[in-house]
Amino acid sequence: MRCSFIIFILLIGLSAFGQRIDFRNDSLFINHQYVDNHTPKSTLDQLMGMVGKEKTSAGKQVKNKIFYTFYIYKKLGVKFFKKNTDSSHLSVGIKFYKNTDGSFSKNLHLKTFKGEMYIDGNYMNDRRSIAQLENTTSWFVFYRTSRFMGEDFILYATLHYGKREIRALFDRIKKLMNCIYII
Repeated sequence: MRCSFIIFILLIGLSAFGQRIDFRNDSLFINHQYVDNHTPKSTLDQLMGMVGKEKTSAGKQVKNKIFYTFYIYKKLGVKFFKKNTDSSHLSVGIKFYKNTDGSFSKNLHLKTFKGEMYIDGNYMNDRRSIAQLENTTSWFVFYRTSRFMGEDFILYATLHYGKREIRALFDRIKKLMNCIYII
């Protein structure tokens, strides 16, 4: 009886564990630890609790190619990326919910994020509408709408907070936020 109780407590503790990602004062924190462009992949793997996939890609060519490095944690719903020429910060993309219209989806090709995401103390995991984002005093919201088959929908919203851009993507049908990128 005692043994089964201990196993039950351990299973609850393991299943409840999720990453906490905070963005405040133009800084990114994972489980309360500051991360930036210089954070090694091994540290990210340790903070995320699994080994992520590393991928390098070339961006648009202007004069020289810009290379990006991606650290993808597909099962956790998180993708980190950094510009190899920029040594200042690490960007992150988080998928909160799957898009209802799969044919229209250009979201992250990840599972849904099971942890907690905060921007300046505001919990971001719940399904937020554009009106709820506009009512928050931490940032200024700019969004772009479009019309498709007689219906208006939000293409994206940009949250101006600090010096970095935060881009929120919305479900076309439900009109609720389902992905966020901190660039």
